[in-house]
Amino acid sequence: MKKAKSIWIGAAVVLAMPAYGADKLDRHSGETLARQAPIGFKSVFSGDRNGASVQEFAPKAQNLKTWTSMVTIQVFKAKPDLRPGKFLVEFGENYAAVCPALSHTNVLNGSANGYDVSLLAIQCPRNPTTGRPENLYIRAIKGEDSFYSVQYAYDHALTTDEKVSLGKYLESVIVCDTRKSGHPCPAK
Repeated sequence: MKKAKSIWIGAAVVLAMPAYGADKLDRHSGETLARQAPIGFKSVFSGDRNGASVQEFAPKAQNLKTWTSMVTIQVFKAKPDLRPGKFLVEFGENYAAVCPALSHTNVLNGSANGYDVSLLAIQCPRNPTTGRPENLYIRAIKGEDSFYSVQYAYDHALTTDEKVSLGKYLESVIVCDTRKSGHPCPAK
């Protein structure tokens, strides 16, 4: 993959900060992804793809074909071999096969709420599938029970306000576990 000329600085902040901003939490016993759809987004897909449970969200007036921004959440159950950094490197390599002019940041590794987390930003000037530009920001989290990938995609260059919104959203997504004090769930 080609390396981006400028690294998305907010990525380091999103990776390093603990994230407790979620106002929607799957409440059940055990490990879960504390998440929320971004404000003004609706669910446009929910199902299974490639061995993962997938949910996709787009702005309320958009759908799977007309989106200008989209959030995709994937949950891989019983995948102990997946590691966030390796997952993102392979994701980037696979994406580069589709978008030869791709550029990217380095994979940033860290932890959030006691779990390993990695972050990658990818820019594709023209996705051959859609014919549009695609900017993709991915946060991957290795839980003990499952592996989680949260992707935020835009079909245009980001404004400063969009970068701030993106950073706040990604930092609001964490994995928590009601069984373990080292991985506390945010208060409702």
